[in-house]
Amino acid sequence: MAAKWQPLASPPSVPSGAFSAETMLLLTNGNLLVHNAYGQEWLLFQPDPNKGYAGGSWGAVSQMSVPRGFFASGVLNDGRVFVVGGEVSGTSGDISSGDIYDPATNAWTAMQGTNTPPAYIQGDASACILTDGRVIFGAISSNQTAVWDPVNSSWTAAGTAFGTQTNSKFGNCNEETWTLLADGSVITVNTKAPLAGGPNGLNNSPTSAERYIPSTDLWQQTSALPDVLALTTATDTSTNPATPAAAYEMGPAILLPSGQLLAFGATGHTAIYDPTTGKWTAGQDFPADPGDPSNNNYVLSPTGLLTQSDAPACLQPNGRVITVAGTLYRTVDNGQQVMFSKNSQYFEYDPIANTLTILPLQPPGNTNSVDTWTTRFLLLPTGQILLSSQQGQIYIYTPDPAEGSYQAA
Repeated sequence: MAAKWQPLASPPSVPSGAFSAETMLLLTNGNLLVHNAYGQEWLLFQPDPNKGYAGGSWGAVSQMSVPRGFFASGVLNDGRVFVVGGEVSGTSGDISSGDIYDPATNAWTAMQGTNTPPAYIQGDASACILTDGRVIFGAISSNQTAVWDPVNSSWTAAGTAFGTQTNSKFGNCNEETWTLLADGSVITVNTKAPLAGGPNGLNNSPTSAERYIPSTDLWQQTSALPDVLALTTATDTSTNPATPAAAYEMGPAILLPSGQLLAFGATGHTAIYDPTTGKWTAGQDFPADPGDPSNNNYVLSPTGLLTQSDAPACLQPNGRVITVAGTLYRTVDNGQQVMFSKNSQYFEYDPIANTLTILPLQPPGNTNSVDTWTTRFLLLPTGQILLSSQQGQIYIYTPDPAEGSYQAA
């Protein structure tokens, strides 16, 4: 049986109108919780006992305390779901509030009192669930980090050696990709790193990365990366004069079965981190950006490669990684020229062959015309992968069994 894509049952409308699937979370009972992009509503999806997820059905609607777009979220050890921050909330910008979802009641409760996030944990915040069940979060516009304990509902400043020293985080947390390593530490490639005398005090070519060590409550810098992974700036030469645009975007990062970390750069470069040596090595580059002459907003990427501006990735049980890249183009966000990746193409990384190749079977529908940042992946217990792209339809991908079965790691 070859690989295949198939649609899930179309989601029903919700109180605010048509449902636009965005963030998808796998609950501990096997059900799915799917967010309506930019809104308050979430929908439950229940797999069919015999037909699995492809034969599943949509269930009850639940609502957060406020509408949110682009936030930190995850499933806690006790099965509850947290949502913190939000880059968009109705007509407002970054917010710092949070909500907790209880699957037993299908209800959301706003974080209140001592459970309220610090004001600097807001917007599209970075976050990672630690091995002990606590969650570490990062500020959106500084290097401040905080740990939340969902058991006693407390927030504590992190990276300070338990309050005995100043903050040890080097780079700004701005939408960094945080990944949990096998030893329980959290690793990130910096999108914004300090540079004395640099533009706005920031390095436009950062090659630094850091690890958070929970046992010492400290951030430690790793060795330097071989390539710049953060997409910080690009120049639009189609305008006269040429127009510089800011990005400060990063690609996804995946822990491989080998224990190594595969970091995808928004620049089209990749890098591999080996925790046993503490060293980074260059990974496979994405193909050259073919351009898009039909789009007046197309911009050649700084590297000439396909880019992954705020793109996702997902580890398959066979050890391969599925991800998405696209061409770079300019747009205006809050009055500022910015860069994103469009005309999505789906790729697969094989860690055994060390190859990055375009997926032979691309997803159906309009999923190839959207920005990479609109896409989401979710690994299912069946080994299949869900794909949403802020459209009405969700697709389920079944990998080709010929690529190998699951790996115990």
